[in-house]
Amino acid sequence: MGPAGGKRVGSNFEVTQPWIVRLGLLLPSATEKNKMNSPDSNDVSIKQFQDLIRKMYFEKDQARGIPGTFMWLAEEIGELSSALRETEHLAEQLKLSPAADTQTKHDAVKSNLEQEFADVFAWLATIANVAGVDLSAALFNKYGAGCPGCGKFICDCPDAEKP
Repeated sequence: MGPAGGKRVGSNFEVTQPWIVRLGLLLPSATEKNKMNSPDSNDVSIKQFQDLIRKMYFEKDQARGIPGTFMWLAEEIGELSSALRETEHLAEQLKLSPAADTQTKHDAVKSNLEQEFADVFAWLATIANVAGVDLSAALFNKYGAGCPGCGKFICDCPDAEKP
């Protein structure tokens, strides 16, 4: 498997992951067009995503360095915090007075929340790339055998402790 969910065929790059097509990076084949409507067509591994981010941005990210990249990650975490607060605020408003435009507001807030989660994940992949960390391997090494605190797959660490 090559970078970003494809494989090299001679000097060409053959797409094997339809989600990349939807990101507008490559045109879909007939097979990929059919797969795009399957329930799991949005599935992407952490490694595939990190490779995609590396392919799109690595030169800029490396030039910016870890300190500059971390500042962007921190900014996106702040934006995610605001989006989460907005979600909670909307939920409270709806309890007090359900409005006719509730679905429209909900859809807009949810869309913003999804975008902010995606941004945080993308910047996390970016800083991992600059630092030379394989997120997939790091996650498996830390959590692949269960909770790092208690060692179980269903954590039973005391609530007051960070597992």
